[in-house]
Amino acid sequence: MSIFLMTDTSPRVGRNYILFILIILLNWKCDSAPDFTLSPQFNGTHFSCEIWNALPGEFGQEIGCSKFKGEDCIYYLTRDAEIVLYFLNGEKDSLRIPPSLKKRLGINPEEVIGFCLANDSYWFNTPMTDTVFELSADLTSIDPHYTDLGKLNADAKIKRGLGLISCKRHLVHVTKNQLFLPMIQHYTKPGSSDQIPTNYRTIGMFSQSSGTLTLRKDFGSLPANYYSENMYFNTSSYSFKGDTVLVNYHFNDSIELYNKGVLINTIEMKSRKSSEFIGLKGPSLDIMAVKEHQIQHPRYIELVYDQFRNLYYRTFLVESKNMQGKIIPHEKWRLMVYDHKFRPIDEFEFNCADFSPATLFVIKEGILIRDFRNFDRNNPQKAEFELLTWEEKEV
Repeated sequence: MSIFLMTDTSPRVGRNYILFILIILLNWKCDSAPDFTLSPQFNGTHFSCEIWNALPGEFGQEIGCSKFKGEDCIYYLTRDAEIVLYFLNGEKDSLRIPPSLKKRLGINPEEVIGFCLANDSYWFNTPMTDTVFELSADLTSIDPHYTDLGKLNADAKIKRGLGLISCKRHLVHVTKNQLFLPMIQHYTKPGSSDQIPTNYRTIGMFSQSSGTLTLRKDFGSLPANYYSENMYFNTSSYSFKGDTVLVNYHFNDSIELYNKGVLINTIEMKSRKSSEFIGLKGPSLDIMAVKEHQIQHPRYIELVYDQFRNLYYRTFLVESKNMQGKIIPHEKWRLMVYDHKFRPIDEFEFNCADFSPATLFVIKEGILIRDFRNFDRNNPQKAEFELLTWEEKEV
């Protein structure tokens, strides 16, 4: 780098030099921090619906939010193969899947299933299968999409297959030429032909042709510390901004951005309360150990893109301790807000007993957040949401 010393001391040159420095400082300021801050507002807009007999997904009760025929709705799938939609304008609709389609889709009231609403179609898949089904909005036609992973798995000891799609964490994403689906690794149990799924997740980018999905890219591998630390469960979730895929790792302060399956950036989105992550001790497939670990130790939950305000949100569960210093179930969580350049705007704290860090639905009016403040133990199927809006202030 060359540095030029200004030797002309005339007033005109001096003024130009000062103006030049001010422009540099102004540009630096604009690029280093947002010129506004946000204040969260609960204005009393409330929405409630009945979540009755919902079919469980991989992460428990699966509730989604999407636009359907131009209207925002909360939706879920019941054990009786009924799709229930609660529209935010107060209307309700339900569609019962015919028995013939129910059998073909693999809907079993005793088993988990992958389900979500995307592009005005319903999408289904079941564990350890190579097909994802697209069901028309009126339930009259079904379009199976077969994944062709034969060449990929031919000589591999660790096989790859479709993971379960989800209303929130592992959405189906359809672009003009590509279909994005969750992937999972599995292996064959020694001495048998049983396929054992692992918690190792990636994202598959598929092209479509004549009902067959061909894998073009398999991306979103775990960060390096996941191999040295035993943090394998619930490995990642993702969201989309156009063709960009944002991958959220629950035990990592950074997220990853991919475009067309290629890593383009790693960005720190760290909570002020994040200090260290504690790995799971013992077998990572021990369900009880996983549950205990999840309700006690810090981790990130959701990463959401707000297309209406061009903002990003990330939620973080804060570690809690009692008066004796013993770790107890989470009491607080943080909502982190970033602008479109991933510059931090602010961070807000909520009580776990009041609001859920795992259910944030973006709509045009604001964010629908799951509200537990008026939870009725006599009517536990009632789900309530509060509308969170933002008041923008210049800084």
